Amino acid sequence: MRTTAAIRRLASELLPLRDDVARTLRQASLQGEIAVDEALASLASVTSEADLPTDLRASDMLTEKLATIVVLARLQWPAVVPNYVDQALAWLAQTSPPWLALVASELRRSLARDDANGQLLARSAAMIAEHERPHLWELLLAAWSPAHRKFRGVFFTPERLAAAMVERVDQLLREELELPGGLADTTCWSKYSQGNPHGFTGPVVRILDPAAGSGAFLLAAIARIHRSVIAEAQARGRAPLEAWNDYIDRHLLPRLAAVELLPEASAVMA
Repeated sequence: MRTTAAIRRLASELLPLRDDVARTLRQASLQGEIAVDEALASLASVTSEADLPTDLRASDMLTEKLATIVVLARLQWPAVVPNYVDQALAWLAQTSPPWLALVASELRRSLARDDANGQLLARSAAMIAEHERPHLWELLLAAWSPAHRKFRGVFFTPERLAAAMVERVDQLLREELELPGGLADTTCWSKYSQGNPHGFTGPVVRILDPAAGSGAFLLAAIARIHRSVIAEAQARGRAPLEAWNDYIDRHLLPRLAAVELLPEASAVMA
């Protein structure tokens, strides 16, 4: 997916904010400010050396993340909420780990020094189209730092490809593993027709995405399961909505799991 004009505009407006925060935090670190050093130490405890070559790189990387989350706040909150960017940053400063909290506070101060920047950011964020949301982080990284994008492996799977792969898995479950419900099948190991030589417990079909990104595979899997549940409900004369809501609580959520190292990537679909 190509970087759109709206994304490029947003990226260009976020860059000065990112650089301002990076300079401030780097200077504070060089001056030995305890809060900055403690925050960097907390970051180093959960980040590999490859991700943390310098304090400037760390602030650069994490400010990009934070700026994206701030933009997502605009996409999630009603436009009538006044000062939503400031509110989002205040919340992040209070609830985030030390380093992100420090970056949030500094970014908030940077915006407060120039209210026009905040208004410009708000207007640009409002121009991001709904269909661009799943690719927002990928496109921002493409505009900011192609090398960083490649290093992180931020290349989201097209929805059509994810749907085709999920459909194939569903077919294999039905035909090869004798699970008639496919991905929606709720058969437990204790009743599985092909036996249970390893002594597993719980449902045979579980869904895990170890690199979920913005959820392309999970959304495709849920869509496929939804079609199966609705079709079965209609065949049995049951109300489709009632059947789906019951399935979500009893079978879908307990079997669904995902892992993503980049929170801003998954936040776009929250």
